[in-house]
This record gives sequence, C-alpha cells and structure tokens, in this order.
Amino acid sequence: LRNRFFFIILATLVLAAVGFNGITIYFFRDQRLKLIDQQIEESAKKLLSSQGFIAKTAIDLAGVEENISEVLGADRIGKVFILRDNNDEIVYQSINVSLLQTSLPTAPSWITVQTKDQYVRIFNSPIGGDRLLQVGLVLDQNFVNWTIIDERTLALFVSLALLRIRSIEIS
Repeated sequence: LRNRFFFIILATLVLAAVGFNGITIYFFRDQRLKLIDQQIEESAKKLLSSQGFIAKTAIDLAGVEENISEVLGADRIGKVFILRDNNDEIVYQSINVSLLQTSLPTAPSWITVQTKDQYVRIFNSPIGGDRLLQVGLVLDQNFVNWTIIDERTLALFVSLALLRIRSIEIS
C-alpha cells in the first residue's frame, strides 16, 4: 500500500513538473523568437530607410561594411548581412556568414534554417528591383530549443524509484 501511494505521488509530481516545464519552455521559446524577429526586422528597416546605405551600396560594394556599421552602430553586433544581386549571387556578406553550416534561400521573407548546432533566422527584403538584403541572426540550437528531460534527469528519477523500492523491501 505504501509503495502504491509513493508511486502515485511520484507520478503526479513528475507529470506536473513536466507539464509546467513544457508550458514554460513553449512560452519562453515563443517570446525569444518574437524578440529575435523584432531585432532583425528593426535592423533591416533601419538599413532600408537609410538613403545613404541604399545609394552607397548601389555604387560601392567595398564600403558596405562601413555603411552597415554607420547606420546600425552597436545594433549590427551578432547579426548576419548578405547582399545579393538579381541572379541570387552574393555580392556582399558579413564576416560571420562563413560560420554558417548551410546555404540560405532567398524566399519567403522570413526563413528559419536549423542544423544540428545552429538555429538561423533570416529576413529577406528587396532593395529596389534588382537586389536583395538578407539580415539574420545565428543562434546556438540550445538557445532556442531547450531539452526538458535528458539522460541525467531520467537516471535521477529511476534511481529515486529504485531506492524507494529497496528501502521498502528492507523495512
């Protein structure tokens, strides 16, 4: 009877904890992604609303890096910038694009690319009729997708159950 009572309470607590964690993780993931999208979109809008950036990138591709830094300032840190021509060829890419482990499509306007280690969120925005600006953020996969139960947690639950069974058998 004590064993059954223990396992009912343990199962209830485990289900409540997993349910609470699941809801919390879903909420925080959703809010994180909204914040990331907002930061990316604000950076893209700042660049696109800057006539100096658009004019300078049409004339001098060598100065794109300086133009982005000039327009965004500290907001450019951690973001990925790619400028493509009308043939989808990359004419400019920021230094951290080389860290990407995958290629980035040019459509639709919001892209999410996931690899084993990376979570990449990209906003595609046309500049004029012949160029495309891609602004994005590369994140660690664990930043976006938390694991609720891993091997250590499962081993802890099994150990607790086995210890409880063993202590009941001894007494």
